[in-house]
Amino acid sequence: MNLPLWYIKELKVNNPYFTVNVPDIYKNVHKAVCEAETTHIELGKLHPYFYEYGRYLTPYDRNHIVGRIVFETMRQRVRHLLDISKHTTEDGKPEHRLDDIEQKLYDSGVKTNAMVILQIRFQINFYRFIFLCCSSQIGFD
Repeated sequence: MNLPLWYIKELKVNNPYFTVNVPDIYKNVHKAVCEAETTHIELGKLHPYFYEYGRYLTPYDRNHIVGRIVFETMRQRVRHLLDISKHTTEDGKPEHRLDDIEQKLYDSGVKTNAMVILQIRFQINFYRFIFLCCSSQIGFD
């Protein structure tokens, strides 16, 4: 008999009368994690809340597969998220559908990158202004 996760959560974790089957999305990702190609997986298509769902499944997984998959997937994809958020404008979209957490990290990375670029431009213009003011007072015109 299949039971929903919210029902299982109400039972004790070590209940001997039920076992949790690892969902297919984690089995497919496990294969990709072993092949080290997780940046090519569209987690948003597999499950929009891949990491959160895995977090809720982990206490019920006696083989500890889901926790390792979630950890390894995030570990491998963080560098990719950093790279695509650095090389995208604020209105740009990533080429893959991302998980909810990854989408939030991506959006935050794009905004942070844009603020850093604005800060650098401001500092450059400020120093140019200071240089022009100082050079006109000294007589370097």
